Amino acid sequence: MRVYRLIILSLAALFMCGAVRQDEFLCEEAHARLVECCPDFHTEAGYCTYSSGCGDTTYPALTSDESECVRRSSCESLRKAGLCTELAARKPFTEDGGVQGPRVECR
Repeated sequence: MRVYRLIILSLAALFMCGAVRQDEFLCEEAHARLVECCPDFHTEAGYCTYSSGCGDTTYPALTSDESECVRRSSCESLRKAGLCTELAARKPFTEDGGVQGPRVECR
């Protein structure tokens, strides 16, 4: 749990300095929640990264709304809804392609 807090504080510091976009920050927080709640949750590098250049723009694998939903959900509800597996398979998306897979919605 101490590592989780250190990650959040580091990300908060970067966000406040303008180095991290809000959607990246929220995605990183949601990602940390998924790692905490889902024993086998593994993603590839760049899961929560925004990048733009050479005509291609890539967005975090989770939208801001989805990230907020994951952050507010209990571990039990994330596992019951099958989101551990579903979101582990998610890839960052491009402007043209949109979110890869069904959108996460809070109930």
